[in-house]
Parts: sequence; structure tokens; C-alpha cells
Amino acid sequence: LVEGGVVVDEMGCSTGERGLGCEEGSYQTPVGWHEVAEKIGDGVKLGGVFRSRKWEGEVRRWRRI
Repeated sequence: LVEGGVVVDEMGCSTGERGLGCEEGSYQTPVGWHEVAEKIGDGVKLGGVFRSRKWEGEVRRWRRI
């Protein structure tokens, strides 16, 4: 989280099941800085699994990194 050009917090995030990578069409999560464009998942339990931006009822164990 950057406020006024200063990093005030860092958080882990969930990435695609195909891991990290920058090859176009690989369905991997690109490395680097990302900006949150839209918040989804309000009301879903921590660890909720989303597919195509939709929660399908699955919840996995979650751990803080």
C-alpha cells in the first residue's frame, strides 16, 4: 500500500494456480507491481477460492506469509 509516495504496508496476495510468469497466454500471474482495479469477494470467508472472478463455495486453509 503506497500513500503519498511512501510504502505504508505490504501484503501477500493469491496468485494463479499456474504460478508466476510473464509469457503472454500462459495464464500465469505476471511479476511486478499491480494496482487493484476492483474489489471482489465481500462476505466470502478467508481462504475462499475464486474461479473466473466468481466464488464457487470452496474455502481452503489460509496462512499469513
